[in-house]
Amino acid sequence: MNAGRTRPRRSAGRLGRSLLRSGAYTLAGALLLCAVVLGGARILLPEIRHYRPEIEEWIGRLAGRKVEIGEIDAYWRGWTPVFRLRDVRLAGGEAPEGTPAHSPIRFTDLTFSIDVLDSLRSRTPQPHGITVGGASLAIVRRSDGAFSIR
Repeated sequence: MNAGRTRPRRSAGRLGRSLLRSGAYTLAGALLLCAVVLGGARILLPEIRHYRPEIEEWIGRLAGRKVEIGEIDAYWRGWTPVFRLRDVRLAGGEAPEGTPAHSPIRFTDLTFSIDVLDSLRSRTPQPHGITVGGASLAIVRRSDGAFSIR
């Protein structure tokens, strides 16, 4: 009676279990990698002061001016790394001909945090927030109506 009927194949069940197992291993590996990276960052972040010259150069490229940092400190606020710079000086920029030279810009305290998820997506550090304290600068309106910081 059952000569014309075939039994359902059980290989589809095995394939599903195999895919589920592979997915679980991949997820576990990704979680382990994240834990190692974040753990390493939590350990190394307080040692940021040793990288002050590189940070001065990086900020200088962004600002288009020479930057000097008196002290640098870093810590974690939840999942967000926070950097605190003290006694920050940006050298005066080039002044247009016929105007007085730009004076340096100074901050007694500059704190900024990095958005970890946006930084991972863009593969470059993305700021989350910036707080400036004790700024010494001048904002000047030029003859063309534009503002500049001196």
